Amino acid sequence: MEYDDGPSLSQAFLAATFGIEALIAGRLAYRAWNQKTPLLRALRFLRWTLKSLIFGPPKSASASCDMIRKEALALRYSISRKIVGINTALLLTVVVFMQLRLIFRPDLPAVISFNLSWTIVGHLLWMAVAFVVPQIARNDLWFTFYSLLLVAYVLPYVDSLDGSTRVAYIVFSLFRFPAIVMARRAHLVLLSNLPFLGTITYRALTEESAEMYGGVSAVLGMEFLHLVLLVSAAYVFDAYLAQRVELAMEKGNAVTQLNAASALLQLTCDAVVELDEELRLTEHSNELAAMLLRDSVAGGRGGTLKGVLFTDLMPPLDAPPAIAKLSMFRSSGSSSHGPPAQAVRAHAFHTRLVDSWSTKLRTEVLQVMYTKMDGQTCHLVGLRDFTDSKPFALSRGPTGDGDE
Repeated sequence: MEYDDGPSLSQAFLAATFGIEALIAGRLAYRAWNQKTPLLRALRFLRWTLKSLIFGPPKSASASCDMIRKEALALRYSISRKIVGINTALLLTVVVFMQLRLIFRPDLPAVISFNLSWTIVGHLLWMAVAFVVPQIARNDLWFTFYSLLLVAYVLPYVDSLDGSTRVAYIVFSLFRFPAIVMARRAHLVLLSNLPFLGTITYRALTEESAEMYGGVSAVLGMEFLHLVLLVSAAYVFDAYLAQRVELAMEKGNAVTQLNAASALLQLTCDAVVELDEELRLTEHSNELAAMLLRDSVAGGRGGTLKGVLFTDLMPPLDAPPAIAKLSMFRSSGSSSHGPPAQAVRAHAFHTRLVDSWSTKLRTEVLQVMYTKMDGQTCHLVGLRDFTDSKPFALSRGPTGDGDE
C-alpha cells in the first residue's frame, strides 16, 4: 500500500516532527536552566573529546590514574579475547557450511559468491592467527590492518554495489562494531574506519545502483551514521572501562580498610563480631562464645550465636541505651559538618553482657558502622571485658557502667 506524497501529507509530517522536536528541545532547555552542572559537565566532556581526538589522550602523572589505565587496558584485553573467539567461531561456522555443500551437495547453487567466499576465508585466517596468538590482537597496528581487511567485503570484485551495501550492514553488526573493543584509542577507530567509508562513497558515486529507496544518499547516510556510532561507542566504552575500574578500586580500598579495622580490633578486643541492620550477629563467634562461657563450637550445647540479637546478650535495662548508641551516633574521627551520608563511622561506649552463668560482664564496645555498596548497614563490633581492668575509652551518656 502506497500513500500519495501530496502537500497536505508533507505539511502534516513536518508539523508532527517539529512538534516532537519542540517537546524534546523544551525538556532539554528546562533541564539546562534548572541544572547547570550537567550542562557544564557535558560541555567539558565535549571539549575533552575534541582535544583527545586532535592531540591524543592527555598524559597524567597521577599514580592512581596510571593504575586505572593499566587495569582498564587489562580488562579491554580480556574482552578482546572473547570477541576474537566469538568472531572466529562465527566465521568457522560459515566456512564449515560451505565445505559441507561442496562435499555432499555440489549440485546446489551457491548462496555466497565465489569471491565473497574467499574473502571470508581470508578473514577467518586473520582471526585464527589472533586466536592462536592472542598477544597479536593487543597491538593497535593489528586493529588497523583488521579494519583494512574488512574493506575487502565492499570492494567491486566481491559483489555489486547493491550486494555490497547489504553486506556492509552485516559486517558492521558482526565485526566492525565489536572490534572497537580492541582499539586502545578512540580516535584510532575513526582513522581506521575512514577507508571503509571512502570505498563505499566512491562506489556509490561512480557505480549504478538498482536500489529504489534513497539511492546514493541513503547509502552514504547509513555509512556516515555507522562511522558516528563506532566513534561514539568507542568513547563510551573507554569511559565505561575507566568507571568500572574505579569502582573496583574503591571496593578494594573499602575492603582493605575494613580488614585493617577488623585486625586492629582483634588485637585490642576479646571478641570481634559483625552485626546486620537489625543488630543480629551475621556469623557465629567462638571468641564471644568463650567470653560468655558458651560452647565454642557452633551448634553445640550453647547453640550458635549466628542470628542472635546482640541486645539479647545484655541485661534488659542496658539494651535500650545500647540500641541508641549502636544506631545513632556521629563519627568521632570526622567533622560534624561533613556530608550527611558518611560511609564509615566509629565510636566506643560501655555496657554489660550476661554470660551463661548470669554473671554481668562490664564490656567496652568499640564499633565501626559502615554501609555496603548495596546500601545495607553493618556494624563491626569489638568487645572487651574490662571487669578487672580499665577501659580504653571514657564512658559517655546513659549507657555507662550500671550497678551490678
